[in-house]
This record gives sequence, C-alpha cells and structure tokens, in this order.
Amino acid sequence: MFTKLDSEVMTLLCCPLCKSSLSHKTDAFTCDNCSTTYSPKTFSVGDHEESIFDFRLNYPKYCVPLIMKRWSELQDLFENTQRLYRKRDTLERYLGEIDAVQEVYNDEFHMKGRILDVGGHVGRIRHFLGDDTTLYVSIDPFWNTFQDIQKKQNLLQAYPCIEKACNFLAAHAEHLPFAANSFDWVHMRSVVDHFIDPYLAFKEAYRVLHPDGYLLIGLILTEKLTPKHAKKRRNIIARGIKKLKKGKSYSFWKDSKIYGGPDDDHMFRFKHTELMDLMSMTGFELDKEHWQKEPFSFCINVTGRKK
Repeated sequence: MFTKLDSEVMTLLCCPLCKSSLSHKTDAFTCDNCSTTYSPKTFSVGDHEESIFDFRLNYPKYCVPLIMKRWSELQDLFENTQRLYRKRDTLERYLGEIDAVQEVYNDEFHMKGRILDVGGHVGRIRHFLGDDTTLYVSIDPFWNTFQDIQKKQNLLQAYPCIEKACNFLAAHAEHLPFAANSFDWVHMRSVVDHFIDPYLAFKEAYRVLHPDGYLLIGLILTEKLTPKHAKKRRNIIARGIKKLKKGKSYSFWKDSKIYGGPDDDHMFRFKHTELMDLMSMTGFELDKEHWQKEPFSFCINVTGRKK
C-alpha cells in the first residue's frame, strides 16, 4: 500500500468548511454540523487499486466561483506540463532534485514531531525526515497523485520512502480538514504561488499549528530571478505546452519579462517584502531565512513561528 489513514490522523480531522466534528462510516466522513459529506476516491497504483478520502470543497459546476475556475485552468496547465516532465523517469534527475534541496533539510531546517505537508504530493520530503518525526500527513488538491506510481521505478529507487504507506488526503490549503493546534510543523514547498488565496492558506496553517509551531516555506522570488533563469524556465515549459497544443503556435508569456504573462501557470508571484509582510499579517514571527545555493539562488526557504 502506498497510501493510508492512521487512526491518529482520524482523531485530528474536522470539517474543512465549518471546522465542526465529523462522523465516520466506512465509505465517508460527514460533518456533524453542516452535513457536508467527504467520500473516497479510487485509483490504480499499478497492480492494485487504492482509495483516499476527498476533503476538497466540491462545488456544483453551475456555481463554481470565478476565481476557482481560473485556478482550475491554471492548475490543469501546470499539471499537464508536469505530466510530460514526469514521463522522463530518470534516476539522474531525481538524484539531482535531492541534491538541490538536501542543504535545506539536512543543514538549515530540521522538522520533527507532527508534520503537515501542504501540497506534499507523494511525500518525497519524507526522504529527509528523521526518527523524531512522530506523524507525517500529505495533503494535495490532486487526489490521484499516486496514480500509476509503481510504473515510476526510478522515482521509487531514488525515494525509497515512497514505498512506505503515506497518510494522504485530497484537500485545499485554504480549507484544511484538521482541528486547531494539531501539528508542530506545516511545510509548504513550491506551492504558495499556486494557492487560490495565500492569505487564507497561511491563516489555516496558523490555526492548525501548536503554539510555537513552525511554518516552513520554500518559494521562488521574482526579484531574484535573472533574465537567464527566467528564459531557461520559460523555454522548458514552452516546449511542454507546445507538445500539449499538438504543434499549435502561440505567444508564450507575451509582454512578460519574467512571469505573469497570459500563460503563466501560477496564481501569484511574490517579492521578498511581500512574503515577509504576508507572514507577519497572518501571525508568524520570522525565525530564519535561507537562500539556496546556485543554480537555485532564486529560491528562498523561510520559517515563521506561531506567535
């Protein structure tokens, strides 16, 4: 099994909409207050099927807020591009990925205790966690994150931790399905600029953290991206989108020097001052910031402590 839901996690769950308690039956969780039901979704990992619970707010198609429609469009663009990228299941790429961030998690920051990984995908961050991690939970809006995971043999070789069952739920950062004061750390790597509402996501992180708990953010900041960095990234994504468009020609990131053009697959682009202000406004006291080594010197990693 690649996914699970431990009894300890179940004791932390609440309704993501109204934060009330839940009643659990085999096939669903139902809110004791607003009666919203959260059901499982099933997918194939390769040689068998698994199920995870879907704690996203699923609007009827006829009343989806415009901002969520826009988010869905951008995330489809992002996921389709990433899907093409992930087809290159090469061990060298994964090992390079590990090398790029090991300074962050082995030297600069040490997460322990109960950890919530927001946008955590298949839980690769577990590669860097020690025995003092008492609970790890990954949430992601993409419920089929573990689809066909057994076919990615090089990924599994690079990250043996993925073969250990992961507590996983489909959920949005803006509506966390956990009770207040549940976690010691909330981890958000390369996801803040994809959120529908970063302010609300940070407030939710604050709510679910223990007093003196930590929020760890990893993020690309626009003012640190040189034209060379931006051009390289644009070219990579543009090639992927060109394949997706089946050869259709169109202007990619027109009128944009770095980011924010019409085909940018991010909801937001932050400057350093904006990120610091957002953390302060949502109740976090700056603890530490670390800029990654070249060639990722445009990536900042920041911890904020819950005041």
